[in-house]
Amino acid sequence: MQIIIHATNPEKRALIAVSTRFYQLELGLKKSKYNVEIQFKRGLAKRKGMKGCISEIGSRYLLILLDANLKGGALLETLAHEMTHVKQYARGQLRFKKNKAIWLGKKPRKLKYYQRPWEIEAMSKEKVLASKIYSIIHE
Repeated sequence: MQIIIHATNPEKRALIAVSTRFYQLELGLKKSKYNVEIQFKRGLAKRKGMKGCISEIGSRYLLILLDANLKGGALLETLAHEMTHVKQYARGQLRFKKNKAIWLGKKPRKLKYYQRPWEIEAMSKEKVLASKIYSIIHE
């Protein structure tokens, strides 16, 4: 898996690089054929009400957008959440067709955000993964 990080702040870029490599190993993505590009977007949280999002922008090519104001634990958690979605794409668990989610090969009924199985998994992993990398960085 190739990961391209677009960040002007060298410390933030280094934190993202270390964290994504760690999440990649923890989520079993080392041999994945997906490529991931990570960009920061100003105002994502204010305008869209989200800290991060992921979209497939090409065959086996994913784009992660993170709110530019994220720092510290919130940044690590949001990145862990989005990397869990990378794992879901890479394993064929999640995909979108005409803006409709396909989860485990089926179109789920319309669900609220917190009821979507792919979001439940990502939310369950974000704090665990972020706390692991946080403890490694701050040893």
